[in-house]
Amino acid sequence: ILAYKMGDIALGISWYNARGKVDYEDSIPGMESDDSETLLATASLNSIDLGVSAKLSNMMPEVWLNLTPYRVTGEYEYDDDNDTMDYESTTELKGFKWALGARVFYNLNDNLALVPAITYESVSGSVSYDTDDDTVLFGDAEEEDINQEYQVSTLVTGLSAQYRVDKLFLITSAQLRWSKYTKTLGVDHDDVENWEETTTSSSFAVPEVAIGLEYQALKHVMIRGGVKTTTIWSNSKYIEEYEDDTDENNHMDITTINSVQNTTAHVGLGLNFGNFQVDGTLGGLVLVNEEADNSYFS
Repeated sequence: ILAYKMGDIALGISWYNARGKVDYEDSIPGMESDDSETLLATASLNSIDLGVSAKLSNMMPEVWLNLTPYRVTGEYEYDDDNDTMDYESTTELKGFKWALGARVFYNLNDNLALVPAITYESVSGSVSYDTDDDTVLFGDAEEEDINQEYQVSTLVTGLSAQYRVDKLFLITSAQLRWSKYTKTLGVDHDDVENWEETTTSSSFAVPEVAIGLEYQALKHVMIRGGVKTTTIWSNSKYIEEYEDDTDENNHMDITTINSVQNTTAHVGLGLNFGNFQVDGTLGGLVLVNEEADNSYFS
């Protein structure tokens, strides 16, 4: 993380890297002892955040940009002792995420501030296949004939009010949340008659409300708590579409309506000893039936 301040303007940049690996090899239960399978999966992600803020009288606007390329690769191999069913395959998911956000701290007085904010995020990815044989699922189609793509978009905007007095800090917020997920699987080959499947899932919630507080209970102890829920309007929609050369109207539409979106809560504790601070948070287990599914189908 690097930051630089020029008068009332501050600039910042941060870099985050994550990597993972799974290396597995074992004999297959129920098969001959010499039959085995191996799996090598690797993942990498690099994320860069750029931000700028400015202090203008009783306001402080902030704008930030996130750029994140990622890649996940899996190599699978099945070894048959008789060399009659050996199989190898490589699958790779490669994609990119970008996000843009802005918010403004508007101080009404020394104790109360309003914070409007908006964030838009887009994640895209595609999957490639490589096998030592024809892909059984699609007949004689080769790997280059198969196309699989993903797209996820999310928009969140809302308003927060922050109140601070003595040892108490209180935050309330109301926001709109919209998201859309699309998956496309296509096979461009005569054997399957140029078949394409598109799955779309979208959700909308307004208002998504939240409240949180922080209280300095003792000199070195800070307690925190928060709840978030949607109680007025929340729905999600799921659509599956199929199309090929023989039937362009093959279509299935399933809609799921959520009457009440899941309610989540968190509690936390902070220990502060001068320049040394320890924080802990517990969530997902605070309320009864937290994260329960309150939906029905129509």
